[in-house]
Amino acid sequence: MEFNYAEAFGQTAIPESYERLLLDALQGDASLFTRADEVETAWGLIDPILQAWEANLAPPLAYYKPGTWGPAEANTMLARDGRKWMHEEARHMLES
Repeated sequence: MEFNYAEAFGQTAIPESYERLLLDALQGDASLFTRADEVETAWGLIDPILQAWEANLAPPLAYYKPGTWGPAEANTMLARDGRKWMHEEARHMLES
């Protein structure tokens, strides 16, 4: 099969993300693909977290409403070291 994207769709056609991925795969361009060692490293980091959650050995996941600055636990975590989020400081400056 012979296929030329530019001939089929025009020089200025911008492919959607999956079209781009498939086109790159057909052309042998692996730059947008994750290598196997990267996937293994990522799972090596995530697996212990998942196992700790499943065994109830870790704190529960903190949830928060969309559009907010995040869970209150994030503020508590930083406050332990005398720190705070920059948006908190900016909000205080605006309120003054």
